[in-house]
Amino acid sequence: NTNTNTNTNTNTAMTAALNLKQKLTRCATQEESLSILQNLRRKDLLFLYRVCAAPSSIDFYAGKVWDGLLLDNNSLIMTQITAFITNQLFGKGSKWKGKSFDVATGDCIGTGKNQFIQPTTGCVEAMHAFEYDSKGVSAIDGKQSMKLQYSSFHPFVSPWHTMVDELRVLREPDEDGEGAIMLCLGYMAWSGGCLNSSPFCLATSSRGLTTTK
Repeated sequence: NTNTNTNTNTNTAMTAALNLKQKLTRCATQEESLSILQNLRRKDLLFLYRVCAAPSSIDFYAGKVWDGLLLDNNSLIMTQITAFITNQLFGKGSKWKGKSFDVATGDCIGTGKNQFIQPTTGCVEAMHAFEYDSKGVSAIDGKQSMKLQYSSFHPFVSPWHTMVDELRVLREPDEDGEGAIMLCLGYMAWSGGCLNSSPFCLATSSRGLTTTK
């Protein structure tokens, strides 16, 4: 009975996630979709991630800069801790702005960097490079996912050596190539791995994100 109830609850949550994805896709603007994402709890974001798919084309992400937004991480305290780690530790006091992806060197593999806003000058600085594989295997559900890994650019003793980001497409771009959104999960081995992943999203926009968590 316990297993049956668990499966029923999971199926119900997955159905709700599919319906939510359709709602987010039908939103008139990217801003509407982002507003809904900011008000979702972590458990709903995790199910939503599971019903999304990896990018199907290199053109979707390569050679582009994506603005980032941290999402709920299970509670106000945990969300604030995530923001502190992201901005004060990972960003060395600079606010995380998003990620840039270089043109792929293979059919699905390439490199990129994180983007940060310097507090004194307001200038954007690129730090913390990563390797990406758009046909990686998710540690969350075993399905295809775009994976960013930092181990090649950080020594073994670095807290960022085991960092992994998983990315999936939530919203496709419009006819002008704008408005796309990727739903993402980030995790590190020392903080619990994929079982303790932190949700965030990336959005392409010529205007940039104006909302913050």
